Amino acid sequence: MKLSLKLVTSQQDTNSRLLQSLIKLINPRLKAVVPKIENTAKNLLRVALQSSPEYMDLLGGRLQTELGVVDPTPTLLELTERLVDSVSVISKGATIKNNQISAVIRLTASPSNFSEQVKHLGIYTTRKGSQIPWLDWLLNYGDQIIVRDYDVDFSAPAFSRTGGAIMSGAGSIFGNTQANSDGGWRVPPEFSGTANNNFITRSVDQISPQLEQFMLQNFKNI
Repeated sequence: MKLSLKLVTSQQDTNSRLLQSLIKLINPRLKAVVPKIENTAKNLLRVALQSSPEYMDLLGGRLQTELGVVDPTPTLLELTERLVDSVSVISKGATIKNNQISAVIRLTASPSNFSEQVKHLGIYTTRKGSQIPWLDWLLNYGDQIIVRDYDVDFSAPAFSRTGGAIMSGAGSIFGNTQANSDGGWRVPPEFSGTANNNFITRSVDQISPQLEQFMLQNFKNI
């Protein structure tokens, strides 16, 4: 007896059916991974922000004194939560393209106009009635001079809002000899930032390698 076998389904059709079957397996698992990635990204960002040099120095360091912020904690907490809440991970699911399975996961955080959105945060009023948008200075002004003909004077802490320093001009009665030495006061260069490069954007960049590693480990299990 002689038996023969004839393939009715074409190779192309077989491949297509196989890929469709794989899609049905992958998409539910991919959907389950997305919330894990989002939660991890949020936790990593919160830690990165709170451990950044700027954040830490605002809590009792030189930066707090230079900016004259009595209590930066409420502003920092609100800023952090807004940023963490802005983290979003979206996946439209796996698809077949050119006989291959591909999937796109989009993660967004810290929108490009975020510095504008938080300009009303981090503002205090001086004894003379001037509005000091210290957070805006820190995020957007870079190394440019902000207060001309004045500088930070550490010689009269008793007259300071924070108990550390005051703003005074050259020849001040408080004995400041450095004021106006370079035209005025600016955010200390080691902390200064611009719209595209500040402690927020640097924190986002910092978590990228860790987040990428976390995603790769989870994708291996899909």
